[in-house]
Amino acid sequence: WEPQEPVDRGGADVVRIARARRHTPDRAGGTHAEASRLAASPGAEALAGCHTIQRCVLETLRLCAHAIGAVRTVVAPGGFVLAGRYWVARGETIALAHVAVHRSTEVWGADADAFRPSRPEYGE
Repeated sequence: WEPQEPVDRGGADVVRIARARRHTPDRAGGTHAEASRLAASPGAEALAGCHTIQRCVLETLRLCAHAIGAVRTVVAPGGFVLAGRYWVARGETIALAHVAVHRSTEVWGADADAFRPSRPEYGE
């Protein structure tokens, strides 16, 4: 597959998404400034200072799970109690559904299905 238009490596798409959603205000050009810094010097150090972009990415990953879930085998010698309610013995297999937690109103509140990168769970 080839893109029909050149890929914007300057971060403008991230800026447009953040502004369009209006959930993460562009404080004095903050989102644009982050995208510009990242485009000028891509790398871990530049990304570490891009808090708005990080929040948008985390919220996108929460809502659009990269995997449906996971399957794990219990290795704890004595087993363990899962979620304070279920006893799971060593050697048993557990299937976890990421999307159930990512869209849970118990975890994320009444707006669990809304794109809101300003959630306090993502820090300041």
